[in-house]
Amino acid sequence: MSTEIMGLIYGRYGGSSHVLEPGGLGYEASYMPHGETYETWKDATTRELKPEPVCEDTMAFMFHISVPMFITKWALHGEGGRLLHPSSPTQWDTAKAHFLDHLNEVNVDLKAAGLPSLGEEVEP
Repeated sequence: MSTEIMGLIYGRYGGSSHVLEPGGLGYEASYMPHGETYETWKDATTRELKPEPVCEDTMAFMFHISVPMFITKWALHGEGGRLLHPSSPTQWDTAKAHFLDHLNEVNVDLKAAGLPSLGEEVEP
């Protein structure tokens, strides 16, 4: 899992689970859930697919870094942290594991490939 750094230079970016203002920087630690909110994902995967413009008049950047990065005490508690946008501890409460809705199909494919089913005990 990578650490994600995203910055908004100008414009509006509303696709993330946190708010980014122009000049702002988002940090998502590796091995932590991050990205779109469940509601944004659900809307995007259930509505009619058609071309639509996104992020017009916006300039942003995103880096996925393969090593952990850590925020300094100054960034969290000092002058650098005065404008922090804390994430709600409940923002992921509505997330659902839709993968499990297809577990039977996945297990059929695994069995056809000669692999153990998910949830099946494997002897060492």
